Amino acid sequence: MSSHSSSTSRRARQLAGPDNRWERMFRVALVAGLALMALLYGSALVGIVGTTVDSSGSSKQLDQLKREHSALVAKQRKLQGPNGVEVEARRLGMVKPGEVPVVVTGLRSQGR
Repeated sequence: MSSHSSSTSRRARQLAGPDNRWERMFRVALVAGLALMALLYGSALVGIVGTTVDSSGSSKQLDQLKREHSALVAKQRKLQGPNGVEVEARRLGMVKPGEVPVVVTGLRSQGR
């Protein structure tokens, strides 16, 4: 029985030999092509994710800068008012020539 099965397997190999090699080469080429495509799409995906993260950070920074700009514009309007510069100077502790600065201590806080 073994001689019959070995001759059958030899004959099957002889019949399918060249085709089997081409099939194997085709499979290897197909797998290599798919791997290359996955690599290219993967690197593109990494680039897209990186750009999205950068965009998110830039968006947060832009929002923060807009808030800061609004605060500065409000401060500019306040300083351009009739007594704006004088009020800001007094807040910083400045006095007019001839005035005597007075510092009051020991008062209770207004928050109570």
